[in-house]
Amino acid sequence: MATELGTDQKYLYFEVDDGYSYVHRRGERVTHLDYAGGMWLIAGFEEVGEALMADEALSSVHDLPNGSTPYTGVMMPPTPIRAVPIELDPPVYKAFRAMLSSRFSPVAVRRLRPRVAQFADWCLDRHIETGAMDLFNDYIKLVPAMVTLDFIGLPVRHARIVADAVHRRGVDRFDLNPAWSLLFEDIYQALKERRRAPTDDLVSHLVEARVDGRPLTDAEIFEICFTVVIGGMSTTAKLGLGSLSYLGVHHDDRRRLIEDPSLVAGAVEEFLRYYSPVAFLARTATRDMCVAGQRIAEGDRVGLGFAAANRDDRAFECPNEVRIDRSPNRHLAFGQGVHFCIGSGLGRTEGAVMIERVLERIPDYRLSGDYQALDDLNAEIPVKARRTGWGKRLERGLHVKFEPGEKVGADASLPFSELD
Repeated sequence: MATELGTDQKYLYFEVDDGYSYVHRRGERVTHLDYAGGMWLIAGFEEVGEALMADEALSSVHDLPNGSTPYTGVMMPPTPIRAVPIELDPPVYKAFRAMLSSRFSPVAVRRLRPRVAQFADWCLDRHIETGAMDLFNDYIKLVPAMVTLDFIGLPVRHARIVADAVHRRGVDRFDLNPAWSLLFEDIYQALKERRRAPTDDLVSHLVEARVDGRPLTDAEIFEICFTVVIGGMSTTAKLGLGSLSYLGVHHDDRRRLIEDPSLVAGAVEEFLRYYSPVAFLARTATRDMCVAGQRIAEGDRVGLGFAAANRDDRAFECPNEVRIDRSPNRHLAFGQGVHFCIGSGLGRTEGAVMIERVLERIPDYRLSGDYQALDDLNAEIPVKARRTGWGKRLERGLHVKFEPGEKVGADASLPFSELD
């Protein structure tokens, strides 16, 4: 990535995400990975786009229990709970999506924007007088968690507990633990309360909803809430972490956004492309097929590589550079086709608001953590510096310092709970 006058030299390469670019350097449109028992990764932009439209050949279905069939949904490793509706195929999928669409519509998202800003200001208020904070753990991770729980109708005070569980790494991250038990108990309690007295939240909507003329089962409501928690917290936090990491290094681009906030929406699209919060989602081949010269057998697991496709130089000029005003920007961060992310509008709004509130309230923030920055800027870029994965990014956080400011008094009566 080009060094600019306004780039923080000490932390050069901190924001670089070189994820799946290597497959393009090797000229691979489809490659086989050993990850999670083995999978094909479709990496080309055109090939991923075509695969996203091939619902009959590449199934999203998740048969439970895991291991009973090759059909283990879209996540690798598979979760012990079906993610509804994303782990369903048409026509059943379309019925569930239609039932949910009003909760994620542009009108609904616009109504939520002030609430997102309120949560963002509340998180900033807790640290703004000190002049220092971990932007990831004290802000970026918490805002989507607070918004998501509030949106569903669950206790916001449990945001940190659930967010920590969502961002946990490793094959056992979805194993039952106290955090997941707390979440499921919250959903159960919300179900009982909304059946007595509905409000204007997702649980109330699900209690009263019908799919193909029938009410949802409790299991289906749990599956939908689980999906919204994972999708609403994980991907949006990664978008915020990538965005504010980049702007923490590239001060010229930060200044452009401060001086012209109308550029933020376009910048969010570029951050979605460059950082691709969901690197890939899996499918199961329902028949033998050939993609870019590679034979994929029925039953094989196939990853639709959003991150790799978004770095394809046949689709994007200088794909490994961040251009906050890139246009057009036909990235695949939210997928494509019938499974296009239903929460994309809310995720974009949360990302934009998190950026806007930081740029307005702590516009001078600078990275302050010990990130083993490079001393010799003429040295070859270390492999580890260019291949920092999400696990390492989440672990290191985003420690910053700034000129102390004043609180705005955003709903200070929101204490977080901790697990005993």
